[in-house]
Amino acid sequence: MSELLDVEEFSELLNKITTRELLEKLTETVQRADPEHSHHLIEAIKNELYSMQDDQYQAEMELENAKKEEYRQKVLETIREVKEEHGDRVLHVVAEANEDYDDWYSSDEPEYYIEDPEGVIKLLKRLENILLEASWPDQWRLRLELLEEVLNLDLEIDDYYAGSFETIKDVIEEIEMLTDDGMSVSSVWNSIVASCLLNQQEDLDTRLADLFEKAVCYDLSLDIFTSPAVNEKLDAKIKLTIATKWFDLLASGEFGNLRDAVENGLKWIPDLELQKEYVLKLVRSIPYFRVLSSECFP
Repeated sequence: MSELLDVEEFSELLNKITTRELLEKLTETVQRADPEHSHHLIEAIKNELYSMQDDQYQAEMELENAKKEEYRQKVLETIREVKEEHGDRVLHVVAEANEDYDDWYSSDEPEYYIEDPEGVIKLLKRLENILLEASWPDQWRLRLELLEEVLNLDLEIDDYYAGSFETIKDVIEEIEMLTDDGMSVSSVWNSIVASCLLNQQEDLDTRLADLFEKAVCYDLSLDIFTSPAVNEKLDAKIKLTIATKWFDLLASGEFGNLRDAVENGLKWIPDLELQKEYVLKLVRSIPYFRVLSSECFP
């Protein structure tokens, strides 16, 4: 009973001091201990601290894995929702011309107002939030799958005559421009690209080939070099490998405006001669790059 009281009293004393004070007292106690026993005391304390760190790390990993699994299930459920509830129908927003708009004069008035009776803009914003909610590298493919479902929706802007659209991405971007709401496809894509490049558990060639295929299929940006997180976390050797492999993919065909992709990719290739080699490779594959090559290497 006396030992129990001693423990309770000791616990009360510990609760009255800060962690810093406890560490100072513990250090002083060890230093004053009999040298014959101090080594064993230090080893016992170290082992206990290491055990506490291991327990804390394990608890943090379990919490992290639980969050990742919760997010994975959320994305999978969202993919099912998009397919089942929206995959087989046309979604509409309605453009209403602004009668007060006059393109002869500078005006803050919008040319069109957008009405959204079906809640399409709200849907797009919710999907964007889910896609940007987490950025674990090993879940980039799952997020990409959800983005594909969004880009495969049948979406129209009724009574809108300001332009034509070649892809659903164009429609989504136009809605965002007109309403300052909905989904920023570029933000979502850039986030997925960054996660992909940081996921070094997967084969690099496979990752880049899959990214490239989706970028070409859905007219997404081929400039994969702009993420601050990727620039900071990847070492120079990995970035060089990514840049050269990506340039090999760019040289495989003609893919619209590649100026930003090439200019930013060249920053990941520190060797000037290697830069020239890849620019010349693109020149041979894509004629308009003769202009860019003369600007890069006058």
